[in-house]
Amino acid sequence: DAANQFFDVQEMEGDLTRFIRHPALLKAVDTAYEGKEPDSRIEFTISDVVPRHVAAYIVNLKGESSEGLRLIVTLHDLTASRRMQQMRVDFVANASHELRTPLAILIGALETLIGPARNDLEAHKRFFTMMQAQSLRMSQLIDDLLSLSQIEINEHSRPSARVDLGKVLCGVSSLIKAKAVNLDKTLTLDLPEDPVFVIGDFDQLTQVFTNLVDNALKYSDRSRKLGGTGLGLAIVKHIVSRHRGHLEIDSNVGKGSRFTVRLPLSAE
Repeated sequence: DAANQFFDVQEMEGDLTRFIRHPALLKAVDTAYEGKEPDSRIEFTISDVVPRHVAAYIVNLKGESSEGLRLIVTLHDLTASRRMQQMRVDFVANASHELRTPLAILIGALETLIGPARNDLEAHKRFFTMMQAQSLRMSQLIDDLLSLSQIEINEHSRPSARVDLGKVLCGVSSLIKAKAVNLDKTLTLDLPEDPVFVIGDFDQLTQVFTNLVDNALKYSDRSRKLGGTGLGLAIVKHIVSRHRGHLEIDSNVGKGSRFTVRLPLSAE
């Protein structure tokens, strides 16, 4: 069952090259058959929409069977553990980089309040407002960094649920409608009459379209000063990649941008 899931097939019969053709693995198998290296371990990467890191163990059962030479090849998917290791490195680097600016503003505001503006009540109000905004920004940055790290860990594991995209988009529209009204903007849904189903994760697809629509509200010519963490699009990219889809961006400076998400349809 694990092999069927790993190779995304219904049954495991036939030549090895039907399922995997990585030169390093095939060479190791041939070498084991020749008896040069009876047991061996190799690591390699399978190129895919999301690359997978694999460790292969090859054991030669020569002399243990009356049916001639036999090999046992076991594959261990190291992708999750490798991503976890990389996540730790990336998280520290990203957190340090992203938090530096709001933290510098906070430190500067505190130094001013303690020093030159310590008796200026008007300055207090202005700096406290600034400090609150930067504190909220750092909180949002941490939330987005954690979300991005979690998505990256599971990116190699394709979702398996059947999702109605219409329900996803209607939910997103309801969620963001109030914000659009406050910004004097209109959201329009143009859906087909028949439901459209994809294989995916309902919550993550909701996150994709929520981030895209939210960005559209934040960064148009009239509301670009609302700000954000800048990580929303990275989150979208990784979720779409996990769904084996594609994100296309068509942008004209001063006119606008079109974001297109292409997802594989459900086979049912």
